[in-house]
Amino acid sequence: MRILIDECLPSELKETLTAIGHECQTVRQAGFGAKKNGELLSIAEGRWDVLLSSDRNISKTRQDAALPVVSAPLPVRASGIPPTSRAIEKLP
Repeated sequence: MRILIDECLPSELKETLTAIGHECQTVRQAGFGAKKNGELLSIAEGRWDVLLSSDRNISKTRQDAALPVVSAPLPVRASGIPPTSRAIEKLP
């Protein structure tokens, strides 16, 4: 699965998802840092299968967006890395 990881999530999540076989890129690595949600969704459609974000409002930005958005508040450990199993469970 091709996953775009929103900049509100730790970039270390990419390593974990890549290790289990997903093709991942962070928003910043893709060159889309600081883009507004609607613009990010428009750019990402067709390039990735899903956008992984902890922003609860991102899917409300463009309700006609074809890109699935996994928007789940992920608890963050003291290390700053969310428990990856919870993030992975949220993927379609």
